[in-house]
Amino acid sequence: MRRMPRTLLGTLVASAVLVITGALTLALNAQPSASFGWYSYAPLTEAPLPLNGTILLTPASALGASLTVLGLIGFGVAAGFRLGRGRQ
Repeated sequence: MRRMPRTLLGTLVASAVLVITGALTLALNAQPSASFGWYSYAPLTEAPLPLNGTILLTPASALGASLTVLGLIGFGVAAGFRLGRGRQ
């Protein structure tokens, strides 16, 4: 069995750190549940959608999601590199 190249090992470690850090950031900065309710009626199509001041993600949650995605992309790159090297 061949040894794993250092760059591949470094990519895996960095990816794992990114995924764990991102997941912890997302978990620790969870938004509280909304204190308002939704009604089951269809809005008028002529009325504009009022998104002024609406925050879908906090900056910390966006950072956590970005770190998690970057880590998962790193895992994909490392897996593709490893599979490609195995065929040679």
